[in-house]
Amino acid sequence: MDPKGQKRRAGARRERHQGGPQDWRPQERRPRDRRRCPLAVALRAFWLVAAAALGAGQLAGCAKTTYNAAGHDAAAKPAEDIDLLIGREVTYRVERVIYTAMPRCAVVLAPTGKAPAAIKRLAGPSIARYLRDRIPRVIGPVARRRLQTSHKVDFSHNGDRSHFARATRCDAYLTWRVVTVEDNYFLVWSERRLGLALALYRARDHKLLWRGAHTGRRSDGSLPLSPFSVPFAAYEATSFKGDNDVLPSMVDDVVRRIIVTLPDLR
Repeated sequence: MDPKGQKRRAGARRERHQGGPQDWRPQERRPRDRRRCPLAVALRAFWLVAAAALGAGQLAGCAKTTYNAAGHDAAAKPAEDIDLLIGREVTYRVERVIYTAMPRCAVVLAPTGKAPAAIKRLAGPSIARYLRDRIPRVIGPVARRRLQTSHKVDFSHNGDRSHFARATRCDAYLTWRVVTVEDNYFLVWSERRLGLALALYRARDHKLLWRGAHTGRRSDGSLPLSPFSVPFAAYEATSFKGDNDVLPSMVDDVVRRIIVTLPDLR
């Protein structure tokens, strides 16, 4: 028997059994589904956001404090509304009238607007302490509450403020408010922000003499470069968030940076 004929007949039988010669052609490979896992996408986005935030926080920590004196043509824009994303800027404005009628006394009023109890307790004494380096006589929060009770005045009314000034011979008063309070925590990085705005007024006509605003920032933590560094970064961020000494230090720094812009009136 012819060997070539045997091969042709065997090939024909295979084609009939398996469905024809087209089945012997190599099949085209299907394209792989390149859709990423949602968890992987979320983790990548988290690392990108954390890296950007950490880099901004480190740049802010390395920046030096700058003092921006708002001119008289910028009266329409409040000083407390001027802020920088990166850097430490203190914005202030000194009115010319302060040099012609220098106040010899100032009373530190309670904060205007909403303020956390901890900041109320810390900021008032800190303001009075640093204000004594600029004004000869300062009535702090404790003495103010005592005198307010004895004189029965309400400092929310300008008439009572003028009456208090005449009764105590204190010719100026200082108001302050909390501009911003933030406490951000991202497992491996933690940040705190505190912004205050202060203003000094003449008591007899409630004319603005000086004002200043500043936002302070503190942060700790790091961007883990490997899974082994995650626990260390988380420990630093968690320790910073639970540190009770951070807020008093921030309040003191923010108040000091603002009041240093007030002229020495002693």
